[in-house]
Amino acid sequence: MNGDENGEEQAWSGMGLICVHQRLSLFHSYPFVSELLAVPCPEGMGFGRVWVWAMRGDGAYNVGMAKVRSNSAFERLTDRLSRLPGIGRRSAQRIAFYLLKASTEEAEALAEAVLAFKREQKVCGECGNVTESDPCAICADADRDGGQVLVVEQPSDVASLEQTGVYGGVYHVLMGRLAPLEGVGPGELNIERLVARVRGGKVREVILGTNPTLEGDGTALYLAEQLESMGVKVTRLARGIPTGSLLAGASKAVLSDAIQSRHGMGDG
Repeated sequence: MNGDENGEEQAWSGMGLICVHQRLSLFHSYPFVSELLAVPCPEGMGFGRVWVWAMRGDGAYNVGMAKVRSNSAFERLTDRLSRLPGIGRRSAQRIAFYLLKASTEEAEALAEAVLAFKREQKVCGECGNVTESDPCAICADADRDGGQVLVVEQPSDVASLEQTGVYGGVYHVLMGRLAPLEGVGPGELNIERLVARVRGGKVREVILGTNPTLEGDGTALYLAEQLESMGVKVTRLARGIPTGSLLAGASKAVLSDAIQSRHGMGDG
């Protein structure tokens, strides 16, 4: 198989494997290449990688390294699992092996649960949270304070805050945070609906509960600038020293947040 000038990816089959590699301009140094040979790399040089050798009349020439992708059901499942948040390739393989040993009924139940979740779950038209009904149970609860809106990044944040049992207002889920380097701008987030809720006149306080990260802080700053002219109170969740921890074990950033977020003894 000969190389060409395009530098595009090329695939070829061999012994049940599909080898994908980048065509190398180095091939042009060997104009009489008759075929390519894929040889597994020594252990420790990377899982699923092979050396690519160019074969011609006077010998074999190593022209680079290629990735090997198996087309088996196991590899397809592992590939899909490894795309999930927090699941690396090794974890995906462990899950795949678990499913291999599980009964057919258990595997089918898992597949049906995933499909049912996709079919039945909705997005609340009021707050943007994941729900089985629209509006969600929190927005529809007459005992919740609809004038207090806590803005979070993800539905999982709502679940975490609800576990505390101390917040009686409602939520607004952005479904992410501003990340310009990743192409996530205001248009990709649930910000327009938040502005509409505030303009409705029923919201008296917006609590910014984005994560204390660079992107989270940037998102909170952007929201504060958008809301400050609407006559609504904008606050930020406090940050500082966790209960039960020691000052000596706290980082510089945590101590700085604790000092800046201090309050009176009777305010807590």
